[in-house]
Amino acid sequence: VLQLSGMEHKWQIKSITGLNQPNAALSLSVIPTLDGERLNSARLEKRNPLITLSINGNVEQNLLELNTVIQSKKFLRLYFKSNLFDVHVDGTVESFEYDHFENGKVVAQISLICENPYWISNEDEETTISKTISLLEFPISLPAEGIAVSEIKPKASETIKNSGNTDSPIIIRLEANGKVVSPKIKDE
Repeated sequence: VLQLSGMEHKWQIKSITGLNQPNAALSLSVIPTLDGERLNSARLEKRNPLITLSINGNVEQNLLELNTVIQSKKFLRLYFKSNLFDVHVDGTVESFEYDHFENGKVVAQISLICENPYWISNEDEETTISKTISLLEFPISLPAEGIAVSEIKPKASETIKNSGNTDSPIIIRLEANGKVVSPKIKDE
């Protein structure tokens, strides 16, 4: 992991573009007898983050350190963290450019191509809906008459909310060991 922020003694981020929503590619058709056009399909283009850095301190050594991690055509994961988000996007380094003969401050640019334009949460969200509630606690002492290790709830339901701003796939695995009456899965 190469830390780009908070490293002002080595390099300083001047700007990052490509963090907003990527452009949409629209497929349109002209219908000769109608005004305007007809939308056939729409999809998001790739994400293309461009990071501009100012190289500080021992410029040659700091560029060498960056070059060991940032290499054209290599995989790179870009992390973005704010008060609301902790996400990443995977991409391929398109280019890492800078002027070797610049007098004064050296400016470098890292260009990424992210085929999948969506940000991915760094925190997996998993919800288990179970009719069984565990009652087992440690340390444990077992009385002669025994103890209950679990309890069965008559109805088990759970609301799962996507806190992001993009539709997300969901994997549902339904297991039943007995009679199931009218299981319901709703998309609200």
